[in-house]
Amino acid sequence: MAISGTITNDVTLTTTGTYASPLMITSTGAVLPNSIYAAIYGPNTQAWSVANFGTVHNSGKAIFLGKGGVISNGATGGKVGLISGSTGIFVTGAAGTVTNAGTVSGGTGIYLGGGGTITNGVSGATAALISGTQIGVEIRGVAATVNNAATITDGIYLYSGGGTVANGVSGATAALISGASAGVRAKGAAGTVTNAGTIISTNITATGIILDKGSYVGNGVSGATAALVSGNAGGIYVTGSSGTVRNAGTITAGNGNGITLAAGGTVANGVSGATAALISGGNDGVVVQSTAGTVTNAARIIGTSGAGIELDHGGNIANGVGGATAALISGGRAGILVQGSAGTVANYGTVVATATTGGKGVWFSGTYNDTLTNAGKIAGSG
Repeated sequence: MAISGTITNDVTLTTTGTYASPLMITSTGAVLPNSIYAAIYGPNTQAWSVANFGTVHNSGKAIFLGKGGVISNGATGGKVGLISGSTGIFVTGAAGTVTNAGTVSGGTGIYLGGGGTITNGVSGATAALISGTQIGVEIRGVAATVNNAATITDGIYLYSGGGTVANGVSGATAALISGASAGVRAKGAAGTVTNAGTIISTNITATGIILDKGSYVGNGVSGATAALVSGNAGGIYVTGSSGTVRNAGTITAGNGNGITLAAGGTVANGVSGATAALISGGNDGVVVQSTAGTVTNAARIIGTSGAGIELDHGGNIANGVGGATAALISGGRAGILVQGSAGTVANYGTVVATATTGGKGVWFSGTYNDTLTNAGKIAGSG
């Protein structure tokens, strides 16, 4: 069924009749109630389908599906589909699938209470927008997938089930995910983030990417070496389980650590020959805590006031891998700090401490069976 004019009453989806599912709102159609409930409501009896090419707006929820379903928000005839409300799209009871080529906005832009998939910026619609004044995308229940080729504001939060976020899909390197408390956060289960665009946190106390149960971040590894992950308090923070970060772009933190792996893990910087890759932090460049860490560098890792790389429970560091002899690890108090257990450092590039006094190029802090192999330059002021 289709709505081609303007209606000001609530719409309840049915299996037959005027508002039978699948329901389409055409480019000339609009659903504009002023309801505390939902402009378009799908009862919890089955999954529903809604396609919008016009306008759905409400003071309450714009579209509510009580047992999962499919929602597409498109752009045709020069008019961009608009869905807006206290929550733009709210799907619960089962998995939801949302594809957006227009604008979805609300206090929460999109909420999926039973997991599912969100694709933003389909078919080259890179002006597509999912916007939340509190949360851009919130997904709960089971593992979910978010693919972004456009803009998502106020963050992506994967609660309970974790899941996968891919930013900058299909070569959309201008894709943006921004959030006040985090650009992307996965809680309750492992998360995977791949970024070819920009993921940033906008609050001074926030971190670009937070994974509370470990897993993987790949930044710029698809060849999009301009990829950026940035936050003032931290670039990437992984805890709860081991984390892996591979970087061919830029990961920065204004005041905190570029990367913190709080439960151990691996960092590879300058992968696939990306020797301009950068990890930097106002404090440390890379910190690995709790268990032994492994860091390989073929580009630049910088910790302005702290250490370039800090391993708090020992581990392995290789600088200048793959013949990248221009590789740099730089820190304020130490280029490399290894403590808590034995460490192995192999340097074929440059390791420096920049503090005016007392800076240590490579600092093994403890009485362990540490090993240093140097075929490059190590410099400090201490």
